[in-house]
Amino acid sequence: IKLPGTTSVCNNTGSISGINISGHIIFNLFLLQYMETNISESISARLVSDKPIKKTPYQVKGVFMKQFSDEKIVPFLDGKLRSKYLYPRVQVKILDEQVYIVGINEGVDPVLSLVDNLEFFNFGDITVKIEKIDVEQNQNPVSLVDKLLRYKFVTPWVALNAGSSKKFKGIEEENKNLFLNKLLGQNLLFLSKELGLDTDSKIYTKVEVDSMDPHNHEENGWRSFNGEFRTNFMLPNFIGFGNGITRGFGSIFSLNHPNNSHQHPWR
Repeated sequence: IKLPGTTSVCNNTGSISGINISGHIIFNLFLLQYMETNISESISARLVSDKPIKKTPYQVKGVFMKQFSDEKIVPFLDGKLRSKYLYPRVQVKILDEQVYIVGINEGVDPVLSLVDNLEFFNFGDITVKIEKIDVEQNQNPVSLVDKLLRYKFVTPWVALNAGSSKKFKGIEEENKNLFLNKLLGQNLLFLSKELGLDTDSKIYTKVEVDSMDPHNHEENGWRSFNGEFRTNFMLPNFIGFGNGITRGFGSIFSLNHPNNSHQHPWR
């Protein structure tokens, strides 16, 4: 895979060097090994409500668990399945003051069941009526492709935890890009393994961030970045990467489909 404005010289770290394009910080390509074996599926449901949602994903999940306690989505939200599925199969996001519910593989049917019965939800201080639910469902949304696809982080990517933050701080400036690229590669590898995809072929990642100075999350030592990335991996909209996925962090949006810009403001 060759992009304009990049070189294709591999060094002994397994990366392909990149250069600045239009003032953006372009990270080195990081290679992993991947082989597609299982078929995946995903769903995202956007809840169009009569009021803007000024709540956190945790608060929304709490309402779902209380109001729909008999729904099969509840064990995916309350942590009971955390040891079985290390990558969250159901994720709740607040984007542009709207609720998004994302399901992948085992989480697809529980999301469908919930939205079929969802007419309103009550936060106690406010009741929200659901006017419309936009559902996007895909078969095999996680797969290897023969070109680099572009994605944007629509919520901050918490790439660094307390331990890796110390490592990142001590790295020479010219090596920080490779370090972040490897972290994103590890995020993708983690997702692959969780979905039963063996590692055999090459995955390329190429990250651009708005700033090399990460945002500080004081309560847990996390550090996050805003930006986008390219990879030869097809991924469904709104799934999360990095730390804090259950809090809505690290959510992505595909910039590869022209029609996406008609529905979402992040293109």
